[in-house]
Amino acid sequence: ALRAVRASARVCQRAELQQAVEGLLARLADDRSSQARYLALVVLDDLVMRSGAARAQVVDELDWVLQYCVGAPMPGGEPLPPPATSAQTLRRRVLSAMVRWETRFGAH
Repeated sequence: ALRAVRASARVCQRAELQQAVEGLLARLADDRSSQARYLALVVLDDLVMRSGAARAQVVDELDWVLQYCVGAPMPGGEPLPPPATSAQTLRRRVLSAMVRWETRFGAH
């Protein structure tokens, strides 16, 4: 599935990419499953690494992304949904993505 998203991102128009990022951001708010949030983050991470337009859009929503991927430790954050193992994996993944993005693209 990730391969298909990558192929589509290479040939899509900016508006289509923007819609895809918006849809993935909406999946991060899924209150039923940390696994769904994790999968959305994996695809978002890939798009951020490949597309300046996706990167700009995610940076604009970075506080929101962190709120839904880190959970309660954030001020005003809600606990992450179950399963707990996926919630831990989600936290680790978003933090490693933040480090990778800053290393590669600098602070925004």
